[in-house]
Amino acid sequence: MTDRNKRLLMKAMQNESTWLQKALFALAKAEDARTTLAELSDEKVEELRAPAKGKYAPLSAFRDTLEGRVSALMEDLQEQRRVVNK
Repeated sequence: MTDRNKRLLMKAMQNESTWLQKALFALAKAEDARTTLAELSDEKVEELRAPAKGKYAPLSAFRDTLEGRVSALMEDLQEQRRVVNK
């Protein structure tokens, strides 16, 4: 792999990680707003669920998957940077 391709790969990894982190931040803010709304309405907060493979999965599972991907990307990115800086 050429140095240029390595830099492009690292940039793409960083870009994906950044957008996933923004999605996680937005999800946390939406959950906070939902909790506040429920408290003001005297309603019970139930976890949101999203359709997945014909079933419904809790959003917490989606969040965990995103966090895992961010973590893997950051580890890979650190390793790529170590290789490039040698």
